Amino acid sequence: MEKRLVKRIQLGRTWKVTKSADDVFEVHSNNIFCVDLKRFFCSCNVWTIESFPCEHALQCILSIGEDMHKFCDPYLAVSDFRDSYSHSINPIPDIEKPKGKPEGSFILPPDTKRTPGRRRNKRKESMGARERKLRKCSRCNLYGYHNRATCTAGC
Repeated sequence: MEKRLVKRIQLGRTWKVTKSADDVFEVHSNNIFCVDLKRFFCSCNVWTIESFPCEHALQCILSIGEDMHKFCDPYLAVSDFRDSYSHSINPIPDIEKPKGKPEGSFILPPDTKRTPGRRRNKRKESMGARERKLRKCSRCNLYGYHNRATCTAGC
């Protein structure tokens, strides 16, 4: 987390920080971001999602000379990590577990009822399957995509 902190500080070192109120700042980078140190909020929402100060918040913290670690969540600290594993973890006994697989442990799919009527074949035709044939019309004696019944030539 320290490496992340240093990386984020380096990323925003050229940005301009403007103080709007006691704990509210504006950070001018490519866009303008609003940072509220009292509520642990930045308008980029990275601080809210990660619970770790974003680049904009870190520049505001550095501009007022506060400690950066004060604005990080305590669960990210090494001391909290060590405290979470300081208690012994007891093994779970397997006395109550049955040996082997119980009968009927397979879940079968539900029975389906066949719909009435003829089933339709839902096949996909290949790319060249819908190629139309040229036909000779017996009315106009021309080759085209029509026949005597659909011929538009006047007689």
